[in-house]
Amino acid sequence: MAMAREGQCPFCTGATTVDLRLDEIETDHLIEIACDTCTFLVGVAPLPALVFDERVAGALDDVGIDPERYDWELPTPTTRVASRDPVRIEFDVSGDGTAITIVVDEGFGVRSVDTGQ
Repeated sequence: MAMAREGQCPFCTGATTVDLRLDEIETDHLIEIACDTCTFLVGVAPLPALVFDERVAGALDDVGIDPERYDWELPTPTTRVASRDPVRIEFDVSGDGTAITIVVDEGFGVRSVDTGQ
């Protein structure tokens, strides 16, 4: 998943395209990643795709959420579109009485991680 999110297909090493479905913000598969070369296509929930970023993994660990949990054991963040131009999506995740906010851009790149501290 980390490779695909970063732009490389895990199957054929071709380039991938990330499609954030802003009009489907409330769905489990807000993010779709497709290979521009082969048939690789995956719809993913936000948090499992973000745990590969060091800042996100560290922030999750700081609030008592093990970033190495199985995908289905990770909490479901509250999601909102903060801006459409430029695209900014915020994911709020709660743990141990503290919340973190992860902001991503149109390519699903992590722009910031705020631990509220």
